[in-house]
Amino acid sequence: MILAIVFAHVWGILQLIVLGSFARTVRVRTTLAAMAAGLYACAPVAVLLELAWTRPVASVTGAPLSDIMRMASYTTDPFMEEFVKVLPLAILLVVVRVIRRQWSITDCVLVGAALGSGFGLAEDLYRFSAAPANAVWIGGGWLVRPNFATIVTVPSPLTTVTSWLPAGAVSNSLFSFLSRAPHPVDLHLALSAIGGFAVGLLLQHRASVSRRAGVLLLLYLGFDHAVYNAALQVSAPRALVVLSSMLQELLRFLPVVALIVAWWLDRQRQNTETIPELALAAETTISPPVVGTLRTALSRAPWSVAWVDALVRMRRAYASAGPESGAEDRLRKLIVDLRDRIDRAVAQSGPLPITASSWTRAYFAWFRQPKVIVLLVMITPSILWFVVGGFPTTALLQQALAWPPAWTMIRVISAAAFAWTAWNVFVSIRLWVQAVQLPLADFPATFALGLLSGVGAVALGGYAFVLSVTGSPHARVISSIHASNAMGNLNVMDGLILAALGAVVAVALLSGVGELLAAGGVVGTTAAASGGVVGTTAAVSGGVGATLGTAGGLGTFGELGGVTAALGAAFGGLGQSQMSGSPLPDAEVIIDPDADPFGGTLVPGLELPPGEVPSDWPEGVDPWNPKLPKPPKVPVFDDYPIEQPPPKTPSDAPPQNQGGDSGQSGSKRSKKA
Repeated sequence: MILAIVFAHVWGILQLIVLGSFARTVRVRTTLAAMAAGLYACAPVAVLLELAWTRPVASVTGAPLSDIMRMASYTTDPFMEEFVKVLPLAILLVVVRVIRRQWSITDCVLVGAALGSGFGLAEDLYRFSAAPANAVWIGGGWLVRPNFATIVTVPSPLTTVTSWLPAGAVSNSLFSFLSRAPHPVDLHLALSAIGGFAVGLLLQHRASVSRRAGVLLLLYLGFDHAVYNAALQVSAPRALVVLSSMLQELLRFLPVVALIVAWWLDRQRQNTETIPELALAAETTISPPVVGTLRTALSRAPWSVAWVDALVRMRRAYASAGPESGAEDRLRKLIVDLRDRIDRAVAQSGPLPITASSWTRAYFAWFRQPKVIVLLVMITPSILWFVVGGFPTTALLQQALAWPPAWTMIRVISAAAFAWTAWNVFVSIRLWVQAVQLPLADFPATFALGLLSGVGAVALGGYAFVLSVTGSPHARVISSIHASNAMGNLNVMDGLILAALGAVVAVALLSGVGELLAAGGVVGTTAAASGGVVGTTAAVSGGVGATLGTAGGLGTFGELGGVTAALGAAFGGLGQSQMSGSPLPDAEVIIDPDADPFGGTLVPGLELPPGEVPSDWPEGVDPWNPKLPKPPKVPVFDDYPIEQPPPKTPSDAPPQNQGGDSGQSGSKRSKKA
């Protein structure tokens, strides 16, 4: 049941991502990072803001706290929540220049929707993470805690996939439940999608009309949310209930309208036809070029679909940023390199020899790593609580976890996870200056969202841990608090396990960018003594090899956690050199900026030709980082039948490319003294 709630929130995001594919530049992973930030950062901040004024007002006026909370639910709290949900997006656009230059308004809609979905997921988990014991399967979902006023249902996965922007848990009246009314939309997701659109108009479009429209939209969101909450009151007038129902029906279509308008506003800024030198070979020989794009994408499906999707998104980001020096020049080199590799791979004949046994060996190699084993131990309580024990038939497991020996073990594991995450957050903050200089906006965005998630998870977990030392696992974390009074239902064990899971997720988000900085290949900077700490969960995020793949982006396949992990392990990406090595020494690692930006063996079919590595390079040394041992490779992935050009000798090597877009296949690796 708990998995069904999570799946519903993720499914709504995926629906919008598909609709926004015509103009988005963000990866799926970045939107999921935004969802984690909404869950672990935005929701706790909203709770703190509500506490900051309701408790003092109740104390000064002498009014019951419940009355103050009820009044706040349809007056100030809706406006406060809508502001908090889009605040991380606004901060990213204002603070990080590369995000402001590359992200489209469509990206703002998707990231805003993900933040809102995470916020809504927090409310549902606060309410129902311990509710499986009180749930009953009714066909098409679960019935949770029925009473005379409200019936709460959780949709089954089948109901979710056949619904539009489905809510994770639905509060129905008895009449709507018996009449089988349409499944309602996820309120927070839909409202925050409009909020992201409003932020995009305010900060990205910047026309006076757009700014006024953005402000009006933000006010409308607060009004819509306030009307919805007011209609839930027992004494709500009939007219208010009807108005709320009309607004909810309208809300089904507003995210689609926002994506259409965003695409219209983005189309001129993202016009890649003005940059013909970044086109694929098929795009230059077939008219119209979109036919060449589709033909290339389908030529080596499913892998080529991911390659072309990544290339298209990177070209949009480059076109949005404009041809300026700095990060855009480095991004141009990444695009040209990926373009050349795709053309070379598509031109070859024969299928890629990827078999089930090779994938199995890659996964087993990943699971055997000591740091991954530690990671799995840390998320074991979350798996037992939310996954295994998250159904009515297995709810006894949740009760068993409250048994004193198990409860003690959970506290020990959670404390270790919080300490580990706190250290990673501290180390990652030191890398912020380098992170914002990376050439693709997804890197600093994921990094910042991971920091937010980590800080929120550690704060929530630390508070729950203090309560767990002196109190019962069934004690309430906070009594009578809004975010729809959700956190008032959160007990200490729920909060501790949920925060521990968030701590591990935050480290996974931070690890990819941290290792990229530690490798130093793209920006040529130093990351002293940080690689081993920040990169401890590189396997979860796919390692630096897979992280660069999603940056250039492996697209849909490269963004999914399990697949990127397999790619990082199977193809010997840079992440493995950090996962199996020690922290970097306190010295600057200088790497040739013209070195292979994709680590040599990123995905099958896109490897560098053998001649690209200097013949006199010492055996067993990683060309990207001479101070680290060369990572081991999975043998089955070493011999792809890709015809490669003969090695180049110094006498016939072409002159050094000044513009970074000459169209030559690959880039030369070399090291600097």
